[in-house]
Amino acid sequence: MITEKRTATRVDSHIVVEMNFPGEFPRYCGYIENLSEKGMGVISLESFQIGTKLTITFVLPGTLDRVTTVASIVRTGPGMGMLNYHAFAFENLSELDRQKIIQYVRENAA
Repeated sequence: MITEKRTATRVDSHIVVEMNFPGEFPRYCGYIENLSEKGMGVISLESFQIGTKLTITFVLPGTLDRVTTVASIVRTGPGMGMLNYHAFAFENLSELDRQKIIQYVRENAA
């Protein structure tokens, strides 16, 4: 039996995300597979190690709301083929961005 460890509601998504090491120009991209106010799951071609901190930027669908924050990788796993899965935890998400994500999750929860 698998026990759910998530403490925040997540919604499935296909949001494009830009990723970079803090202070550098965005050079990696991927798709947000699921999103919550505490973190996100990302599919990308890049392979990162657990503990890696990246600046992430994405726009919530149907809005002009750009979210930019630092997130750390808390779990990795195989994707399909050459793709990699990374679970991110947001580290310093602003209250305004947190509220935007909460609203998006509420509107898109099944």
